[in-house]
Amino acid sequence: MMNKWTYVGLIAAFLATGASGVSAHPVFEEDEDTEAAEQAVSVFEMQPITFNMKQRSGGRGVVTINLALEILNDTPLEEVTYREPQLKADFGAALVALSRQAFSVDRPIDPNLVTAYLTPFADRRLGKGAVKIYVVKSQIVAK
Repeated sequence: MMNKWTYVGLIAAFLATGASGVSAHPVFEEDEDTEAAEQAVSVFEMQPITFNMKQRSGGRGVVTINLALEILNDTPLEEVTYREPQLKADFGAALVALSRQAFSVDRPIDPNLVTAYLTPFADRRLGKGAVKIYVVKSQIVAK
């Protein structure tokens, strides 16, 4: 079984190739047994989500978050591609709300918090457990 660091490594390797969208080739971990190696890991890289952050405390900045979705449970790639605009809109609205409470220009964004917060939105659009969300890159630039 692959742990979360293996997934992070797979996503980093995928992004390092300069590819966008979905990997054309399945990604395998070499140490796995034959049965596990038969299951390909499909990763869908979403377009970056950028928005202005404004807090009551006066903190202002521009937030950019890059997300990748690992497609699970035989979810068709076409479904994820078709739903990307809706997912991006849902994620953007949710991240603006989350930024008012949990983001600060003085500290980095917690990827586990973002993943946990966005998972119900993905479940609503694609079905429960259809994808797993990873934060590839997050950045807050103070204004």
